[in-house]
Amino acid sequence: MAFEQTSGRIPTPCNFHFIGVSQGQLHAVHISKPWNNNNNDRLSIWVLEDYAGLQWTLKHEVSAMELFGSIPRSFGDSCYFKVHAIHPEHDLIFLTAGKLKSLMSYNMDEKKVRFIWTLGGRDVSACPLCSLLLRLAATWTLKLQKL
Repeated sequence: MAFEQTSGRIPTPCNFHFIGVSQGQLHAVHISKPWNNNNNDRLSIWVLEDYAGLQWTLKHEVSAMELFGSIPRSFGDSCYFKVHAIHPEHDLIFLTAGKLKSLMSYNMDEKKVRFIWTLGGRDVSACPLCSLLLRLAATWTLKLQKL
């Protein structure tokens, strides 16, 4: 299929906080705050399955409580989290959470969170080795899953 248009806008169902490519498809992540401010943010992962029709499909949705079970003390009063990467070949996302900025992976298929590293309050975007760290994290996570 040949496309004449080389650039343009893709309409989205909500404001996305992260966009990346995984398994050959464009994925986007939205983090929503509950209206009652109960510290139970929701993470939704969307995939653009129909590029011609610009149709987004909700692939996965999970709440902070479902991710972490409860709000650990190291997270402080709230469980703020931020998505930093999506694995290019597997249903894994990499995120930081809490005031200590713990780097974790979340496996959408298994619905499991794995702790990778504590950044000690430093922001991942300020980390000069961020892309290398995320690639290593992806490798470690996949090796751990095979055990």
